[in-house]
Parts: sequence; structure tokens; C-alpha cells
Amino acid sequence: VKTGQTQTETLNVPMLADRTAIANVTLGFGAGDFSLAPGTGDALITGTVTYNVADFKPKVTTDGNNIHVEQGNLNIQGIPSFSENIKNQWNLTLGNAPINLVVNAGAYNGNYELGGLSLQDVEISDGASNVNLSFSKPNLIAMDTLRYQTGASSIKLTGLANANFNTMTFRCGAGSYTLDFSGQLKRDETVN
Repeated sequence: VKTGQTQTETLNVPMLADRTAIANVTLGFGAGDFSLAPGTGDALITGTVTYNVADFKPKVTTDGNNIHVEQGNLNIQGIPSFSENIKNQWNLTLGNAPINLVVNAGAYNGNYELGGLSLQDVEISDGASNVNLSFSKPNLIAMDTLRYQTGASSIKLTGLANANFNTMTFRCGAGSYTLDFSGQLKRDETVN
């Protein structure tokens, strides 16, 4: 994998025209550092993506209520060699609108602060990862399902009662996992 000049892309995805509609947000991320937190502006998604491999350039597509922000395709032939000089850093925020959130990630370092958002469904799927995910404040709406699937990882999920989910499913390989159910429990929750 060849590196080039470091580029920084600014992302600004506006709110849906119908503010009561649920935005289906899919974030596709490979290897690197990923951060997702509540935003302060009127946009659905804002933030920056910094990378130095041309194939990591993010692509944003919108089709009605479906918004996809995905890392470009890295064409690997043979056994890849990743140097420590590779940069791929996403720092994103989500606006306060009803959202179904899907994150598909590879082997990465992730920091999620999802407290205070309006998340109806959350699905995170990743490879060998090091992730801290927190709901430090209550989710503003009732969440139907929280799903997390990971490989051999180190995952810490905190404030899970604040997620206000109906059902949570956690699937994992060998690794280190902390599931902390602190927060405000507003209803019975089922955890698998």
C-alpha cells in the first residue's frame, strides 16, 4: 500500500427534508482510527476524514432517506503490507434526528459517544478491533434493537441502560469484553 500526500475531506450531510423521517445512515470504514459523537449543528453528519492513501477517499451517496458514507475501495493483490505511515482517521458527528445507524468496520480503533442522540436501531459489525462505546446520556427515543458483532477484539460498552433498547444482541470471537449496564433503565430490556 503506497502512501501519498495527506488529504483532509470535510463532510457535511444535511438533515432530511422531513425532520420526522428516520434517516438510514450507513458508515463503512476499514482500518484506522474512527470517532463518532453527537454533533452541535443542524447537519445530519458532519466531520473530517484524514487519509494519505488515495483509495481511502470517502464517498457519500444519498438515496431518499438512505445515506451511505464509505471508505473508497483499496484494491489489494497478494498479501498486503501496511506501514505505520498510513493515515486513515474519521472524526464524525451525528445530528439530533431519528436515525437507524449501521457501522461496518474492519480492524480499527474506535471511540463512540452515542448518548443524547435519537437512535432507533444501531448495528455495528467489525473485525479485530479496539473499541470504546458509551451512552453517557439517555437515548432520546426508544431504541428497538442494538446489535454488536465483532471478531477477536477488545470492546468496552458502557452506559447501556441509557441506550433504551428493547433488545440487544452481542456476538464475539475470542477477546476482552466489558458490557456495563449503568444508566437510566426505563423499561425491561432483553440481552442476548
